[in-house]
Amino acid sequence: MHSWRVLILPWLDQRAIYERYRLDEPWDGPNNRELHDLIVSAYACPSHPEQGHATTYAAVVGPGTAWGGSGPMTLGDIEDGPGGTIVLVEVSGPSIHWMEPGDLRFDRMSFTINGSAEPPGVSSNHPGGANMLLGDGSVRFIKDGIEPADLRALLTVAGGEDVGEF
Repeated sequence: MHSWRVLILPWLDQRAIYERYRLDEPWDGPNNRELHDLIVSAYACPSHPEQGHATTYAAVVGPGTAWGGSGPMTLGDIEDGPGGTIVLVEVSGPSIHWMEPGDLRFDRMSFTINGSAEPPGVSSNHPGGANMLLGDGSVRFIKDGIEPADLRALLTVAGGEDVGEF
């Protein structure tokens, strides 16, 4: 298995790294381990104190999310609308190497922002909230005070919930 972060490298002006990465071996296989020490600055929020190999962006994976695991999803598959569905979130807590196919699991995450570290959830080094990428390509800063039920609803693609302004 490989990370979505590896697969989008060519669109981040990182084609040279992508071409060295071997999709025919595990992400931490012998060849790919040689890329381990490379830093891709696009994968770390500028306000994060540790600008190393860990990413500060994660997908929320699991049934009902944009990363449901049942195959590719198109914008038309997002019944709640791309502008009302979160596809990537900011995470400052768990250390995930940018090449690692590790993300947040919907069934094991906290639905508060900048809450307790366990279970892990959306978090940042920004006071008051965290950045999130929506299905329409826009980035929104969502405040810590969002209701957990609303955050949960924004992470699903076909719940039909009306969360209003967020």
